[in-house]
Amino acid sequence: MRRGYLHVTRFPVQRKVIESPGLSGQPFALVEEVRGQRRVAFASTRALKVGVRTGMTLTAATALEPELKHFPYRPQDDAQALRVLGESLLGLCPGFQRSAPDGLWFDAGAAHLVGGEPELGARVLEVCAEQGYRGHVTVASEAFTSRVLARHGTQRVAVVPEGQGARALAPLPLRSLEDDAVRAFTVLGLSTLGE
Repeated sequence: MRRGYLHVTRFPVQRKVIESPGLSGQPFALVEEVRGQRRVAFASTRALKVGVRTGMTLTAATALEPELKHFPYRPQDDAQALRVLGESLLGLCPGFQRSAPDGLWFDAGAAHLVGGEPELGARVLEVCAEQGYRGHVTVASEAFTSRVLARHGTQRVAVVPEGQGARALAPLPLRSLEDDAVRAFTVLGLSTLGE
């Protein structure tokens, strides 16, 4: 089965800007309570440029950017918005599954009905753009391949031919993996997925 993955970079930030257009280009953070402290869960591009990072305390973030606006991070709102985005794709693909906090899996098996997999990827991005989102799409045979390439690849739409997943992933850095895997492979002296 061919699977597509739509990655909407920092989806919670994009959703907040769509909800409050005045935040576009402004330094802001979405914060959550972690062990009694308010910490940055997501930050806008402008906030990232001055050094605000995920996990940082709100106090440290505002020290870096005194004009930083902050709002509660509400994962349930993002889940609902991802569901709505997924439902809007049902005219292109027969099913979807949320991949919190910033993506959607979708069934690419009916791509031939819209002109093939590259066209399906382009149309998925058009639907996103109509709702104000920017993202990347990858279609591949392996779920892992489609997710990692959509999140860390350079193409807006990528289609990986059957059996070419390892080759497509090979140049990506280890940081494309989850943290535990990165640590394990780094200890072995590896730096790319191809190694």
